Amino acid sequence: MMAGKVTGLQQGAGRIFVVSALFLIAGTFLWAIQVLPVIWYWAEVIILFPPCCLSLGLWWMARGRRGDVPFVGY
Repeated sequence: MMAGKVTGLQQGAGRIFVVSALFLIAGTFLWAIQVLPVIWYWAEVIILFPPCCLSLGLWWMARGRRGDVPFVGY
């Protein structure tokens, strides 16, 4: 589906997105089963949500296609 070569920026941004998203999912699960206190859960969300969204936007931009870029510049 993706045309062209995968760039280093795209790989790096993709890795940051995957790692931060996995930590957010794990934190949500631990909070839901009441293992993680709510204050630590919110600290995790506040710290990891911005890199997760920004890296998704960078990954999207690094595709090398023209057109609309979601999450960046709006």
